[in-house]
Amino acid sequence: MRRARSSAQPFVAETIAIGSELLLGGRTDSNSLFVADELSKLGIEVRFKTVVGDDRADIVTALKTAALRARVVILTGGLGPTVDDCTREAIAQAAGRKLAKRKDALEGMQARLAQWGRLPNKGQMRQALIPSGATVVPNPVGSAPGFWLSWRRALLISLPGVPAEM
Repeated sequence: MRRARSSAQPFVAETIAIGSELLLGGRTDSNSLFVADELSKLGIEVRFKTVVGDDRADIVTALKTAALRARVVILTGGLGPTVDDCTREAIAQAAGRKLAKRKDALEGMQARLAQWGRLPNKGQMRQALIPSGATVVPNPVGSAPGFWLSWRRALLISLPGVPAEM
């Protein structure tokens, strides 16, 4: 049964879950369900859900499509320290922004790693690269910060893929 539409257009949202493991089977995309529940509480209707593997070109395509049809796009995953974590690069490419090392992202990551008795390695240093114009979202649980960015007519919010961090 379809919901009746009000005369005011609702904020339409799309979730994009990123990770090849989500396409191979055996893993459930619980992040999109959680995000949909939370957005619903705010009166934001999730109308689309995309799952994409760890491929920068595919993420760029998914992001461009989502930004055309949704005012809020929430991406989860691909912000970690490994080579296949390319969400930040894909967002920067799609939005025509440069990546820059952000002091607030770097300090947050270093503080989290210090709590674990570790120093950042080369891969973890990539986590401090944030698209220009984006606002860093601190990660109180893990090392990869999120960020949000206004692009075209959409608000893009990129969050870590680990459910407890997201």
